Amino acid sequence: MIVTMGEEELRKLWPKLITIKEKGYPIKDATYYVKLVKDRPVGHICYKDMGNWYFIGNSYVQRAYRGQGIYDELMTVRNNDLNNKPKITILIPIENS
Repeated sequence: MIVTMGEEELRKLWPKLITIKEKGYPIKDATYYVKLVKDRPVGHICYKDMGNWYFIGNSYVQRAYRGQGIYDELMTVRNNDLNNKPKITILIPIENS
């Protein structure tokens, strides 16, 4: 199941969540699409409505759930919901990559 929630709500379920602001983006209070398995978050992707466009930010899938199509599922649901304005992202390198 995929649900949407704010940063604070997700942090209650995922205490080690690294928000887009903590990751280095100059944005706070993003909306997260969250993949739940047995009512626990296993992956997320986020965005922030900037008025005329969407800022596309952080995504993460826990290692044990990678390779199962969760990232693609999250991205597809988000993109289908946000199809009325441009989507812009700024890439920040992943550690050790």
